[in-house]
Amino acid sequence: MNVRALLQLLSQRDYAFYAAANAISLTGTWIHRIAIGWLAWEYTHSALWIGILAAAGTIPIMVMGPIGGVLADRLDQRKQIAVTQFAAFVLMLLLFGFYEMTWLNIWWLIAFRIVLTALVSISQPARLVLVPNLVGVENMTAAISFGALVFNLARFVGPAIAGVLLASDSFGIAFLLNGFSYLALVIAVLSARLPETLSVPKRRSRGMMADIGTGVRYIRQHDGVWLMFVLMGFVVIAGRPISEMIPAFVGAVFGRDVDGLAILTSAMALGSIIGGMMATHNRLRGLTRNVILSTFGYGICIVLFVWMPEFWMAVAILTLSSVFTVTIGVSAQTLVQTAVDPELRGRVMSMWFVLSRGGPALGALLVGLASESTSLRIAFSVGGALCIAMGGYAWAKHHKAKDLLEPR
Repeated sequence: MNVRALLQLLSQRDYAFYAAANAISLTGTWIHRIAIGWLAWEYTHSALWIGILAAAGTIPIMVMGPIGGVLADRLDQRKQIAVTQFAAFVLMLLLFGFYEMTWLNIWWLIAFRIVLTALVSISQPARLVLVPNLVGVENMTAAISFGALVFNLARFVGPAIAGVLLASDSFGIAFLLNGFSYLALVIAVLSARLPETLSVPKRRSRGMMADIGTGVRYIRQHDGVWLMFVLMGFVVIAGRPISEMIPAFVGAVFGRDVDGLAILTSAMALGSIIGGMMATHNRLRGLTRNVILSTFGYGICIVLFVWMPEFWMAVAILTLSSVFTVTIGVSAQTLVQTAVDPELRGRVMSMWFVLSRGGPALGALLVGLASESTSLRIAFSVGGALCIAMGGYAWAKHHKAKDLLEPR
């Protein structure tokens, strides 16, 4: 970890306030995710319904994410975030009320999930755009890697708090905590100070679909940005679904119980934290190469993991794969954020959000279908091989992409 870069980042008052609020919000999100998943299990005792609940957020991401990107380019991002986060707070109050009045059932849980995901999808592009406006492009790498670090720390703290609450059957308190965590972000973003040119509404264009199309065309026509999207797409669709399939590997491949699931899940979180700490610096030079080599490394780790006969060696490999995953995510996002035209940043980053959030769900579906006719090992071996092949393709275009993405 580059402590100097981190201290320089946190010395900026608005960003430090935003980062603290984001940590609170993410912790609340993890508390909510654990609570709502376990409550759905108590209502149905069905793995199918748990899967349906998890998949319920996919369509709002695909539909509302691009709309959020257009709004982020048209409007004041602070107000966009504040309105959606306050709406999420109200939604959590309703969820709390439904639970306490015993009106809640699996159908209502799915409905709340859809609405909450829609609000998050509208908000997230604005949050992605706000960060470079708060810290400056020169601090983007440190800000994105620190954000990844905070996310994975919340992944530890949130479930721990949720475990204590659920042990005492305090689901309502879990929903309230998540609701109030949204207010932290409302306060943080409304108090943030941006340059006057960034805080005023942008000029409206011909329409919502036209603006979305402009963003998509920009991605496709910018060779460097397009390469980062393609690499990220292969990683999240062909490789990342392994995190969704860990329970299957625990039982079917390694023959272990819930202890194995806990160990492998913790290994992924640990690798993500290490990756976030390693990526905390302000350098842009060399990030294109880092993304490509990490894609190679990630593909190799996936293939080794699924064929590893020794459990503890598999744990070590999965930890390393998570280091590569965070390196790819942080470095590629930094390059895209830096290279993109500021007037199109919201639309471009909304597509990044759709890819990074929706891609693993699509990949899990494809792997599940493939494993029905082959096996999990073969399905993921193909995915790992595709990541390796895409790394080779990207390396052939490395120099051109570097010139476009890394300013001299």
